[in-house]
Amino acid sequence: MAGTGKAHLRRPEEVLLRVEDLVVEYPAPGRKVGHAVSGISFDVKAGGKVKLTFTNPDYLPHNLVIVQPGSADEIALAGISLGAKGFETGFVPDSDKIIASTSLIDHGESQVLNFTAPTTPGDYQFVCTFPGHAPPMRGVMKVR
Repeated sequence: MAGTGKAHLRRPEEVLLRVEDLVVEYPAPGRKVGHAVSGISFDVKAGGKVKLTFTNPDYLPHNLVIVQPGSADEIALAGISLGAKGFETGFVPDSDKIIASTSLIDHGESQVLNFTAPTTPGDYQFVCTFPGHAPPMRGVMKVR
């Protein structure tokens, strides 16, 4: 299944997010690093297999947490609430509202997520749950 959506293409070594053939630039042109993923969206087929590559070119750690519709703020707050223990869990809280997530990724590192998209169509947000990152660092996985 190929990803679709609005994205800025870059060289493969500078990829932030890839859903099969979708490559999203990080940071997007004209945006500061902290606002790089805000507004990004991609489409996946309901119940389809998804392969997503997340690369962090920023000097701060980041994660990518895909959640049930309407739960991004709740999950982000739960991640912050982990406090110092968050470094052990990658600031990813234990929740059945999380569909898929990366660990906390340092500068220049990547992680591949392989998961099955939800079978229910809808807009599923993704967010960075590292403290202070959630407001500007979020987007949408559109399940169709």
